[in-house]
Amino acid sequence: MLVTAERSGLVEASIPGLAKLAGISLEECEAGLGVLLAPDKYSRTKEFEGRRIMEVAGGWQVLNYSRYREMKSEEEAREANRRKVAAWRAREKAKREGKTEVPPQKEEVVTPEEQAQSAKPEDVTVDVTKVTESNQNVTTVQSTEYKVQSTSSPNGEEGCGGKRASKKKKAPAWKAPFPEDVLEAVEQIMTFWAQAGKDWQPADRATGKRDPVPETSRPKLADRLAAIQEDGGDLKVCVAIAQRFMEDYRRPGTRVWMKAAQYFFGIRDDAPWRALYRAHVTNEQTLELEEVGSNG
Repeated sequence: MLVTAERSGLVEASIPGLAKLAGISLEECEAGLGVLLAPDKYSRTKEFEGRRIMEVAGGWQVLNYSRYREMKSEEEAREANRRKVAAWRAREKAKREGKTEVPPQKEEVVTPEEQAQSAKPEDVTVDVTKVTESNQNVTTVQSTEYKVQSTSSPNGEEGCGGKRASKKKKAPAWKAPFPEDVLEAVEQIMTFWAQAGKDWQPADRATGKRDPVPETSRPKLADRLAAIQEDGGDLKVCVAIAQRFMEDYRRPGTRVWMKAAQYFFGIRDDAPWRALYRAHVTNEQTLELEEVGSNG
């Protein structure tokens, strides 16, 4: 019924037709409809007393259908982001291996309105004729054609005397495969993360040597955060534990060994973020339980 429903959630079908579509018997279909039409006190959604559908003229109305549409849209968006990130990883791998062939990028669809806004100003041909007057007789001396480019005036109108509009700065190409929340998490982490060339590692116990903090690569950090998100990780937790790690790093006398951000969120099982992530989630759950207990 969810598959065949219209945008409003209306399912236009007869019971025999629905049974045939579902590949079940008529009796099984009637029994299933009875369950969906009945109240359910154990339902997680309390609207309509837990009913899933209701009978209407010509078929059934799927209740809370908008919620199912939103769930589907979010899943489609995640799948699209996964494909974009996978394509970016493939291109980066091909570059590292010295290959020239990379997966083709999907062409963007440009609407007529966007095309009109980004269109290059047309050249306007102006015929400038020099004339002289003598004894009320007009004599054409010279005719010349000039190319004058149309520009926008300060009030947004087209004209030759207007000020040329400034071009919008184009986003770096590496950002294209990643969703906005991943890019936002990257920038949040980089606002407080240690900077290469300014921050130093703690001294090595054996040699006493101190190395600078490695340079953080935003594309690689975005790739790691996207992978963590795909595995069910929460980006807000990632930002929180990264900030906590930096607080420990800068605390006098207790500085921890510093890595670049992409190595902190590394893929290895012993990567620093994993234990901190589990501890953060456990702490949040404990606080929630304590709050529920105090309110109850």
